[in-house]
Amino acid sequence: MLYTGKQIAERLSTNEVLLTEANIRRWANKGLKHLRGPHNTFLYKIEWVEEFIELQANESINNFKVKDFIMQNNSRKNKKVNICDYFNCKVI
Repeated sequence: MLYTGKQIAERLSTNEVLLTEANIRRWANKGLKHLRGPHNTFLYKIEWVEEFIELQANESINNFKVKDFIMQNNSRKNKKVNICDYFNCKVI
C-alpha cells in the first residue's frame, strides 16, 4: 500500500525521533524510492522507508569507523621517538 509523506511521518514518529513530511521529502531526494502521485505528491511504501533507514544507518556506522581509523593513523604519525635506550624507551 502506498502512503503520503505525512502518513509515513505520523506512523514512524516516536517520542525520541520526530519525523516530518519535509524529512521524508529530503530522503526522497537522497535516494528513497517513491512514486509521483497526483498534484506533485510523493507516495512511499513502508518497506521502502525502512530499507532506506537501514542503509543510512549502515553508512553512518561505516563513516564513523573510517573517521575513527583515520584519526588513529594521524595520531600515530605525529608521535616521534626522541629518547631511546634499550632498557627505557620513551615516546615523546
